[in-house]
Amino acid sequence: MTQFRGFPEITRAASSRHVTPTGADEGVKRQFSGAATILGAAVQLCALPWLGFAPAEVRAAPEVAVARPANRLELPVDELAGHAIREQTRTDHLREILYYRRPAHH
Repeated sequence: MTQFRGFPEITRAASSRHVTPTGADEGVKRQFSGAATILGAAVQLCALPWLGFAPAEVRAAPEVAVARPANRLELPVDELAGHAIREQTRTDHLREILYYRRPAHH
């Protein structure tokens, strides 16, 4: 089960293929509030098609996996450090991400 908590290593080249927010994913700015939550949600949304799941340990994402969504959303990469410190908050945010990503939202 721990393999679903984190991110694998990723190169900068691979991140451009796998970790790019779509127009729909950019809607996280309207769905979520606070820079850390918005960036964390964007990273999780980008991870879904890449990994097939949204890792719970978003703050441990490799910087190259955070840089593209951060740039696209015009947020500093270091905002991710403040994302969902409490485990219950991480669980709640993960549920919201999975609900947000359902096909009905596209």
